[in-house]
Amino acid sequence: MNREILRISIPSIVTNITVPLLGMVDVAIVGHIGNASYIAAIALATMVFNLIYWNFGFLRAGTTGLTAQAYGAGDKEEYLNVLVRGIVIALTVAVLLLLLQYPIALLCKRFIRSSPATIELMLTYFYIRIWAAPATISLYVLKGWFLGMQNASAPMWVATILNLVNIVFSLLFVYVFDAGIAGVAWGSVVAQYSGLLSQWVQYLIRYGEDPEEQLCTDDFAGHLAHNVNLAAKAIVGVACYGRLTGDAKWEQLAKEMAGRLLEKI
Repeated sequence: MNREILRISIPSIVTNITVPLLGMVDVAIVGHIGNASYIAAIALATMVFNLIYWNFGFLRAGTTGLTAQAYGAGDKEEYLNVLVRGIVIALTVAVLLLLLQYPIALLCKRFIRSSPATIELMLTYFYIRIWAAPATISLYVLKGWFLGMQNASAPMWVATILNLVNIVFSLLFVYVFDAGIAGVAWGSVVAQYSGLLSQWVQYLIRYGEDPEEQLCTDDFAGHLAHNVNLAAKAIVGVACYGRLTGDAKWEQLAKEMAGRLLEKI
């Protein structure tokens, strides 16, 4: 029992430790630009995003609890339904945030006290990074779902990948393309979507090849026929990820998944 608890808790602790790294890396990079306003702007923008996103932390905790209940009961359809409902809520919230970004920015200008230059830099960062909202909030759901499925290592590795991508692209945009604070913001956006893609690939690898693990609402051709189709698409998705990253191991993994799928059908 103790070993099982540690297997889940230690990766979760590591994942939580990486959460503030995104803002810290941004501050560290702009700190070398030589203008204190950049540091202040990043700190203020990070505060705003923390305030926004922490309001939706329930998506992770709620998804974890509901998924764990369904997983413990062996109810495959329910824990897949929990994932779908969570993603729908996450995307709905993200769209609302994108639509309301300008009112939110006006509220920031109204209540945050700083120099005009700092406020403008903060808003430059805000208007770019807000486009990562669909990925950021969807990751809450996916991380919570994986934890509910007793798989804490997948979110840990994704968090590590996300932060590495953020460092690389932020440095690239700032020092190679001389994009300033906008480059740091775009680095964060790329990192969030890279994290979402990586997390989804983890889902496809673990649950995508089994027809019984697929959730299908269209049974006109039969439940099995549609679910095999979805499983095949999952395998193709893993292979495409291998092509995208240039890593042959993902393509090899896709071939192995295809072999196992053929054995099941």
